Amino acid sequence: AELYCKAAEYGSPRGQMLLARAFHDGIGVEADAAEAVYWVRAAAYQRYGEGMHRLGVCYEYGDGVEQNWERAVHWFREAAESGVGVAMTDLGYCYEKGCGVEQSWEQAFSWYRRGAECGYPVSMSNLGLCYKRGYGVEQNWQEAVKWYEQGAQCGNLQSMHNLACCYEHGEGVEQNYAEAVKWFQKAALQGDASAQFNLAVCYYNGRGIKQNYTEAVQWYHKAAEQGHAGAQYNLALCYDNGEGITRDYAEA
Repeated sequence: AELYCKAAEYGSPRGQMLLARAFHDGIGVEADAAEAVYWVRAAAYQRYGEGMHRLGVCYEYGDGVEQNWERAVHWFREAAESGVGVAMTDLGYCYEKGCGVEQSWEQAFSWYRRGAECGYPVSMSNLGLCYKRGYGVEQNWQEAVKWYEQGAQCGNLQSMHNLACCYEHGEGVEQNYAEAVKWFQKAALQGDASAQFNLAVCYYNGRGIKQNYTEAVQWYHKAAEQGHAGAQYNLALCYDNGEGITRDYAEA
């Protein structure tokens, strides 16, 4: 932390952010949320993108400062207009939920689109949802699939799951159960509970993949452990019926 401190005091915004993280997480110094915000603010006042966004997050969660959605929006906007993709997404979220600003799907869509075009995966997923539901833009399933696919290729779990659902139901793309399984599996392997549940359903019904009750039970288990209600119910049925696992009424 000593080197970070020297860099920060010399006015390096990167050094200020590193020192802020040290104070926030208690790395090499005693944790001090207020001191962390002091250095975040120093970087933000130098128009450093990461600093402006982080200061917005501090105001959003009341981390080291009193929670203030209007101030959060201010700094998200400053960071977004300087080209920070994650800030564009957060600003879009504020407009979506009406936090610190008047609720506006049109503005949410606009900022999600800017974030997506900057290559930020969460924005891609959110933009896909806007096109899917017609939020702030005319409904367009093909555009939804396009952005889900881009988000999925970037590793966004929500995009993977949503893309799989599109293939499963033939929404915006030709129905393809095997392709649906592919994307459910990618998201499931990275811990997405909804994808784990849907993958289990595919195994149980033999849809897009060879029927396998044992695999279905394994994926129901994983999703159930994360609190997925549908998986918990279906897992109980498997125990009750002895499908893919030894019948166990007590466990059911």
